[in-house]
Amino acid sequence: MTPTDARCSLYPAFAALGTCRRCGRFACAQCFRPPTGLCAECEVREGGAEEPPPWEKRGEMGVAQGYLQTVRAGAVEPARFWSSFPGEGSMVDALLFGWVTTAISAIPTALLASLNLGQSVAILKSLPNLPPAAQRVLDFMDQSPLLFGGLLAAYMVVSYPVGLFLGAGVMHLLLRLWGAGGRGFQATVRVQAYAHFPQLMGWIPLIGGVASIWQVVLFGMGASKVHRASPGRVVGAILTPILLVALCGCGLAMLLPVMLRGALGR
Repeated sequence: MTPTDARCSLYPAFAALGTCRRCGRFACAQCFRPPTGLCAECEVREGGAEEPPPWEKRGEMGVAQGYLQTVRAGAVEPARFWSSFPGEGSMVDALLFGWVTTAISAIPTALLASLNLGQSVAILKSLPNLPPAAQRVLDFMDQSPLLFGGLLAAYMVVSYPVGLFLGAGVMHLLLRLWGAGGRGFQATVRVQAYAHFPQLMGWIPLIGGVASIWQVVLFGMGASKVHRASPGRVVGAILTPILLVALCGCGLAMLLPVMLRGALGR
């Protein structure tokens, strides 16, 4: 018997409909499965069922609640989040989630950039033979740092869809080359967008670097599950561009002394 005042353990804003027979937690109408007597998470563990992220239930639970619960699930219990993440679903929902994340993170990112603009502009202005156009841009940045920050934030928000699909396109190609992209481009887009939320902390000095690494880890977890590929193949796809850049850098470092000797010899 479920107490009348019991609240869902996952979504406390909702009243509990039942108690999961496996874990004993209270579950609301969104989470409880009367035929099995299980909550959504335990149903995933026992039967492998897929469950849309809370963001895709925002019509029922509200935009703010859907977003916050999705971020919480991905941040606190990433293994569970990806274990129930559906490979098939709306790219529009995924795009909107990533877009909201970008819009939220763009504000402190742009503000921090505008506050630290002075020293960078002064260094650039000291360079000799600056073109007039570059000088005008630097003058604008120096005189209107907050306006420049606002334009930067707007650019981040407007350009996000292009960056999402281009980035997902490159990653999907690499996944296919490694035999790890079997469920299609749409699945890769969804994983990339839902793994974007660590960028909420991307503007914080030092922590931003950790957030970027965590975002890559989340993408790897999601891609492995959604495409039903081995972690090794997914890691190989992720590391390929890094290795290519490193090899190009080593090649350039080896050629540079030869080029310098040739130039000096002339």
